[in-house]
Amino acid sequence: MTHIKPGAGELCLSNRTVHRNSFVIWGEIGHCEQTSMLKMRGYNMKVLIKFVSTALVLLVGNVQSVAGTVGQQVVQEAGAQKSYAMPRTQVVPVPDTKADRQYELYVKLPEDYQKNTDLKYPVIYTTDAIWHMDMLSGATDYLMPDVILVGISWQKDLDGEVAYASRFRDYSLEKVAGSKTPRGEAANHLSFIRDDVIKYVEDNYRADPGERTYFGYSLGGVFGAYVLLAEPETFKHYILGSPALGPRSAKYLDALEGKMAPRQKEFNANVFLSIGELEKSQMEVTKDLVSVLQRRSQAGLTLTGLEVMEDSDHGTAFPVTVIRSIKWLSQQSSE
Repeated sequence: MTHIKPGAGELCLSNRTVHRNSFVIWGEIGHCEQTSMLKMRGYNMKVLIKFVSTALVLLVGNVQSVAGTVGQQVVQEAGAQKSYAMPRTQVVPVPDTKADRQYELYVKLPEDYQKNTDLKYPVIYTTDAIWHMDMLSGATDYLMPDVILVGISWQKDLDGEVAYASRFRDYSLEKVAGSKTPRGEAANHLSFIRDDVIKYVEDNYRADPGERTYFGYSLGGVFGAYVLLAEPETFKHYILGSPALGPRSAKYLDALEGKMAPRQKEFNANVFLSIGELEKSQMEVTKDLVSVLQRRSQAGLTLTGLEVMEDSDHGTAFPVTVIRSIKWLSQQSSE
């Protein structure tokens, strides 16, 4: 802040923070009247302000230049090093055969997979793989080591879009008029997961078909709720973290439950549903989803209730959800 004391002709430059291109520069340029670093009686204030402004521009420019040079050196040095790869993890190209789209699976195997050749393993499938695999890998290493992780990527051959653009199309339930990005292809994506992803995994790995789990967070949680109501036998366990529901998607799921219930007399599905305590705007609509799911309890759906992550918003609830849900899942699998 630049303070000019009216009438006194004194200029005081206090502590200043300059944000520019993600660099944060903190510099104490001067002090206030009490310390009187600069006393400007008798000087032309306009000349002084111009002088100080020019000095600041030069200072910021010099710091950015040095930071840019150092940053470039770091990038060059980092490029010369080996990339880190998640241990025991394979990257498998998998096409969506019906939609002619290309995806990847990130398949992480248990440490003793090669030794225990007679065992079949439970599998956790997750959407938004790039965002979820690290946390799920760490959590399962400690809480549920004998499990196969399968991360399903976003569409890989979607030119000219951000990497995650396809999630808005693949995980959403309804088309939206006027939307810049396509929406409402959850049904197609579910077919891809059932016909291509699960088939590939169970044809090529010792995966237990009776112990499939789906993990989805945010919009992936909405997609998981859709799978649960449309094709509940796809997975045995569902982890739905902070589903990004809106009034339309909540209404859609409510209607879907009513439509599908007469066709699904019995199934076996265990559900962990969570939300951050600070996600106030989502609380009521998520409770509505709880009510919808509870209508299926007589058909074989077991719900934990709504797990509330204390003192957490949509971002900070994610790691807590991972830890608590994997702990819950390990208990389900041991029963």
